[in-house]
Order: sequence, then C-alpha cells, then structure tokens
Amino acid sequence: MTGPELLRSRTILAEYARRGAKIVSITSKDKLRLQLQKGMDISSGHGSVSAQYAEHATVEENGIEDVLEYV
Repeated sequence: MTGPELLRSRTILAEYARRGAKIVSITSKDKLRLQLQKGMDISSGHGSVSAQYAEHATVEENGIEDVLEYV
C-alpha cells in the first residue's frame, strides 16, 4: 500500500475513535501515519504523528503541535 486512498474501509483505530475512544498513533514513517488515520476525525481530540515529520506537526493535521518540545 502506498496511500490511504487504496484502503477500502476505515481502520481499526478510526472505528475505535468513532465509538468514543481517544486515539493516538505514533509511527516512524509519515506514509503509515496517513494510512492509520484514514477515517479518523483529528479535530475531535485524537492525535496522529510520525517521527519522520514530528517537527512539522500541526493541530489541524496531527491533533498536536510542538511535538519535539512536548517529548
């Protein structure tokens, strides 16, 4: 898989988020982050960040900012 558009359904993480669980995914590569957050509403308090682009994380796209400062 090279992108979330190839997935035919929501991920397990997105389904848990839809049912009320707070979800945070941390990956090494941004490509995997995009796949795992498919179908997840980041604006409702969930987070999804990759180590590859942690310094570029924003609240709008990742649900968290200043990741390096936080860690």
